[in-house]
Amino acid sequence: MIATDDLAKLKAAVDLRTLFEARGVRFNSRGRARCPFHDERSPSFHLWKGRRYKCFGCGAGGDALDALQELGGLTFPKAVDELKRLAGRSLEDLPPAPVLEARPEVRAPKEEVGELWASCLALTRSARDYLGWRGLDPDRVAALDLCRVLPTSPLPAWARFGRMSWGEAGYPLVFPLFDEQGELASLRARPCESRQPKALPAQGLSSRGLLLANAEGALLLRGKVFSHALVAEGETDLIAASLRWSGLPVVAVYSGGWRSSLAGAFPEGAHVLVGTHHDKAGDRYAATIARDLSGRCRLTRLGRSQWDLAERYQRNDLPGDPWGGAQ
Repeated sequence: MIATDDLAKLKAAVDLRTLFEARGVRFNSRGRARCPFHDERSPSFHLWKGRRYKCFGCGAGGDALDALQELGGLTFPKAVDELKRLAGRSLEDLPPAPVLEARPEVRAPKEEVGELWASCLALTRSARDYLGWRGLDPDRVAALDLCRVLPTSPLPAWARFGRMSWGEAGYPLVFPLFDEQGELASLRARPCESRQPKALPAQGLSSRGLLLANAEGALLLRGKVFSHALVAEGETDLIAASLRWSGLPVVAVYSGGWRSSLAGAFPEGAHVLVGTHHDKAGDRYAATIARDLSGRCRLTRLGRSQWDLAERYQRNDLPGDPWGGAQ
């Protein structure tokens, strides 16, 4: 393991712009670029003080270590080795990392979030067709109030993708995001067809530390004690798990959604099933969650499969007992 101070020195020694440009990212005169993590026409990817990156389109963000893991698919040890190579000097020769003043975490105004969520509509025909195509019963989804459809009224300034509103951009499905206290804190939008990016965050605002959740998952975050819970990945997996295992608290992560302080929401001794995808990103989520919940909860990873939860649900491949298909 590498010491925290040494890792900070390595990150500070690597020029993030050079790292991205070496991997084909091209920045314009305003310091923005097309995001390397999703397809986009207008550049919404930028760097902050040369030390952190952020995409206002898909919400991806992080530092040099995150970039190497995300772009190169490197494991943590291999990413650290690559940082050492890029730094070009031994750890002993590197100066201490300068203190990077924390960037203010600005979120959508809760009043606006609440008003928009309250004004959202019942599932439309196109939304129902999309959910049905994914094998998700739209009547049950509506009954559980897992998502709604954008209203026809004007949207807040942050409910945009570039210069277009979420609706104009073709992202009418809306999902609530909850903070560590289980309060509605932001929203995410999804299309009713295959499209990149798969989901849109509040534009220009932070969604770090916010989770997708069903009703029981929100109660878990508010402090209600449950003996079992599940951590999924993404909106459709949240829906699939909620439909398959009625009454089970389900929260779901996405890029940048999890942070260590969320571990306190899970009761000590609870049995937590980790149902993130079995790919590089999902494995990293699982490792981070396991690190933060280790010693607090009993952890089980859902059995390896080439399909995510939503696809397994559609194939009737999810066990009736969620711990029956765990490893």
